[in-house]
Amino acid sequence: MADYTYFNPGLDPEWVEFAQTWTPPALPKDLAVAKKTFNKSRAELFRKELGPIHGLSTEDILIPARDGQEIPGRLYFPDVQAESTGLHPLYIFCHGGGNLFGDIETEDMHCRLFCVKVPCTVLSVGYRHTPEWVFPTQLHDLFDSINWITNTSRANKFRIDLSNVVLGGVSAGGTMCLGAAVAEIEQRTYRIKGLNISIPSTVHPSRFPHHLVKDGYSSLEQNADSPLLSMAQLNFLKSLLKDDPESPYVSPLLLPDSTLKQFPNLALHAEEIGRKDTPGGL
Repeated sequence: MADYTYFNPGLDPEWVEFAQTWTPPALPKDLAVAKKTFNKSRAELFRKELGPIHGLSTEDILIPARDGQEIPGRLYFPDVQAESTGLHPLYIFCHGGGNLFGDIETEDMHCRLFCVKVPCTVLSVGYRHTPEWVFPTQLHDLFDSINWITNTSRANKFRIDLSNVVLGGVSAGGTMCLGAAVAEIEQRTYRIKGLNISIPSTVHPSRFPHHLVKDGYSSLEQNADSPLLSMAQLNFLKSLLKDDPESPYVSPLLLPDSTLKQFPNLALHAEEIGRKDTPGGL
């Protein structure tokens, strides 16, 4: 059975002190107020800590969705000229927030930094949220946005290098990116050349392979009362999303190796995860 506890260096004393004095927020009762408050404070915090960021221009857009709705998006263009071809790589970004929180403004500083530092063109996708919209609307919005921006004429307009398209996301956004990669494999489009994913869920909690993990050592057990995201909070978010545990877009971990081997290059960001089942194997 898998046991990666030897990768755990112990908790930082600063975190231990913080966790002992911090009271986790209760589950929100008024979701509209909770979303507005969270998104506003997060956007303001990142602007204060990271801004201002110069050397780019932006354009707010509306992307047509398959159901006739429009998906808000924001394009970021670096001021620096692309070398040789005159085309920039494309980074399509999907924010986190449990499919409930987050929007284009909360991720604005992140996208600005990526645009300037790489440099590359960035599309931030303002996919629809729960509870008004349930699965698979969020995934459809992301895939419709990929279709829109990778259209040849539109890519030419925005000077995008279609041979260098990377999909990135955090948490729920990262899970959506993995789902979009599965759809790319199914449809044999292979437009996405790389994945830049942070702390995604790769399997629905109800389908977690407990038989492969030593009792008491699964992330669901160890973090059941986590001050950042407890199982109660995770289950609440899942109840709003109403996703399908059996869907390969929700639980890509359960896909056969033959499918997983077709994934584009993947950079996966997490904490205390070993790649090899040997001490020090990272």
